[in-house]
Amino acid sequence: SPPWYALIADEATDVANHEQLNLSIRWVSDDYEISEDPVGLYVLPNTKAETLCFVITDILTRCSLPLDMCRGQAYDGASTMQGVRSGLASRIKHDNPAALSVHCLAHCLNLCLQEEGRKLPFIRDALDLVREIAKLIAFSPKRAHLLSQHLSQSDTQGVNIKPLCPTRWTARTGAIRAILTDYPVLMETLDEVQQTTKDEYGLKAAGLLSGMEKFSMLFGLKLGYLMFGASETLSKSLQGKDTTIQEAIGAANLAKGFYKRQRTDQAFESFYTDVLDTARKHEIGDPQLPRYRRAPRRFDSGSQPHLYNSPKEYFKQQYFEACDLLREALEKRFDQHQSLEPVLALENLLLKASNGEPHEEDLNVLEASCYQDDLDCDKLRHQLLFCAEVIKQALPMVKKVTSV
Repeated sequence: SPPWYALIADEATDVANHEQLNLSIRWVSDDYEISEDPVGLYVLPNTKAETLCFVITDILTRCSLPLDMCRGQAYDGASTMQGVRSGLASRIKHDNPAALSVHCLAHCLNLCLQEEGRKLPFIRDALDLVREIAKLIAFSPKRAHLLSQHLSQSDTQGVNIKPLCPTRWTARTGAIRAILTDYPVLMETLDEVQQTTKDEYGLKAAGLLSGMEKFSMLFGLKLGYLMFGASETLSKSLQGKDTTIQEAIGAANLAKGFYKRQRTDQAFESFYTDVLDTARKHEIGDPQLPRYRRAPRRFDSGSQPHLYNSPKEYFKQQYFEACDLLREALEKRFDQHQSLEPVLALENLLLKASNGEPHEEDLNVLEASCYQDDLDCDKLRHQLLFCAEVIKQALPMVKKVTSV
């Protein structure tokens, strides 16, 4: 078969403060086995798109891989990589229109959580709490031993405190779950540390304990666990080596559907009741309205701030805002349908033909796409007519083909 391949590239700074480019080649064997082989790390004089393009084309030439056989590019969302006019993807696509660019979908999801998580005060404060507790306890053998002693004397099924992953926001669910599981024991541990330690760590323990005694902090932890938990499942689906574009978009749609279902009065009532029950169980203070502060004069438009009738109404607004922001972020970040139309048409074509369904529309899209020179569409049109019968004979137990 023709040596088609796709590029996977990313740049990073090493410990010596040198910019390096990591380039990998993704290809499929005659037995349809997918391989992703790293070509190497290359030191860069700078990270301009022009430099990246020159380095990659030079590497491909040295590896005897013609650029016109490239059929895909996968980079992060930096302007150097994905810039519309002069980014790396645009430069390579200018020389080879069939080299479709895909903004790494797992990275898209990470950006969704990173951007929206910072906009939500409750989740942002909850993540700061998790980070500081890990620094105070998990990174100190003395305080970690103290926590383990308290866990052994309690009825709680202890979970090791985990530090927050600094880059992968989808991997933060485990760290939040550990705090929620050990919540009362952590409060006892922090209380003992602040009483017995007369240094900066005692002051830090007192501050963390004060935060954990607030209803808003527990609410933020629970909300972060709910929102990040759904994204963690989506992240695992997106990182599968054999995941198709349809499956990736379908998984993203499921996540958007989840956040949409959570944005209902019934879902909030269930969530809020759970937080209230947990707060009473751990003897945490009642929910309270935030203190209203007058805006600085230069920002004051003269309008009165919105006043909530009850703490529940305030927390409901924060809950709905989290659902809305994450759903909108997924819609924006995963909106790559237009650039990936040829791939979607190809996948739809194979699935419909395998099930004996009409597929002429998808075949027409394929004929007019950047893949028109890769396929003999006339011959393909006749071969697809027999596809459903071939599958029935080879795999009689399959009722319907659902995946390429």
